[in-house]
Amino acid sequence: MKNKIFSLVVLVAAALALTSCFSDDKEENNGIRYTDTAITSFGISSLKMVRDTVSKSGADSTYLKSVSTAAYKFYIDQTKGLIYNPDSLPYGAKTEKALVAFNIKNAGTVVIKSTADETFSILSTTDSLDFSVPRTIRVYSQDGTIYRNYTVTVNVHKQRGDVFNWNQLNANAELAELTAKKAVANNGKMFVFGTKNGQTYGYSTSESDGNTWMQLSETFSQEAYKGVVASNGYLYLADNGTVKRSADGQLWETMGAAAVKQIVAASKTELYALSGSNTLMVSKDNGATWNAEKLDDSASKLPTENVSYTVNTLSTNGNIQRVMLVGKSASSGTAVAWTKLVDTTGANTYVWNYVDGSDSYRLPLLTDLTVIDYDGKALALGVKSGAFEKVMTSIDGGISWKPSTGYAYPTGAVPSGAFTAAVDSRKFIWIVSGGQVWRGRINTLGWATDKKDFTE
Repeated sequence: MKNKIFSLVVLVAAALALTSCFSDDKEENNGIRYTDTAITSFGISSLKMVRDTVSKSGADSTYLKSVSTAAYKFYIDQTKGLIYNPDSLPYGAKTEKALVAFNIKNAGTVVIKSTADETFSILSTTDSLDFSVPRTIRVYSQDGTIYRNYTVTVNVHKQRGDVFNWNQLNANAELAELTAKKAVANNGKMFVFGTKNGQTYGYSTSESDGNTWMQLSETFSQEAYKGVVASNGYLYLADNGTVKRSADGQLWETMGAAAVKQIVAASKTELYALSGSNTLMVSKDNGATWNAEKLDDSASKLPTENVSYTVNTLSTNGNIQRVMLVGKSASSGTAVAWTKLVDTTGANTYVWNYVDGSDSYRLPLLTDLTVIDYDGKALALGVKSGAFEKVMTSIDGGISWKPSTGYAYPTGAVPSGAFTAAVDSRKFIWIVSGGQVWRGRINTLGWATDKKDFTE
């Protein structure tokens, strides 16, 4: 009971303290405090934006267009006297001439400090103002006896959001020696597994590094590299009929022995593998036991070479994941896709569905075909006729694939050996070709989205 009374006292004291931020001891006319003053809302109502265009001659050019920015919310920290927009205005916003909108408490007067000297002038909602630098605005109480200062900062993105930037990292001779390879990210590291001297070797680097790689302490059977997947903080692989897992790639534990030759995919609650006869198996206990999966079509259409997968949570149901399995079918010799819904609560069970897409938009069969999930799309990468093929994208679960207009390989990059790609936890795409390593990301996925709560 004492704790409850103490908590109540604290809450009441906090409420009184907050009220004191907007009030003064002087009261007039039935308790109305004319000395209360505060800015209660603020925003940029309109400004000009730089737009790109192409002239009649085909040359790139730009122009200015007035746009409304009312959707970009400004937060007010009444304690520190700060006003700013945590969601930055788009790249190209010209804040040198902006129109503002604001509300104040008790009909006070708002003025803005000059950028050249210490003078103030009335803050107008109809005259354009320069907010390319932080500005001091002041609100006076109705009776003019007190005032509050605020610093207004208008944040604008310094990068174009839709631009994809690549950085080439140091070449690595050990990665170049691998005659086949597969990359996978786990626990803040990027791993590359591949074959050398009849065995599978593994190498790792920090996601923030990429220039120095460390060889893993354990080697595996020659085909083990094909089936490395990451799930719930662990790497999994099948090594001569034994399923192993590791959190760091150095210490491996045996999960069970099973007649699986290659792990091919993972959801939040299940692992999937190809059996020795190329049927699809599932494990719901981290690889300890395996059972046959149900398919809606012939198992002969399953991918058995260059197998990769994507997994994402449905936007309409946070408990349902969609797994897409992609690779080369041994029976048809073409690239194929299968999908399955997974209810992570275990309430529903679904079967694997063969994706019978249109021939006009079928995924082409590429050398070292690799499919990754990126920015809500499935991206297919690989090599054709000795050159990097155009990045293909699918937004409909592998039914149709189209050349991407927003994603491309690094300028000047050429295949130099076995190719692989993966996405790390920071939304960077890594591609490794021979001993060459690149890392890239679309700008918007690198922007901070921290939520901040302030009194408005």
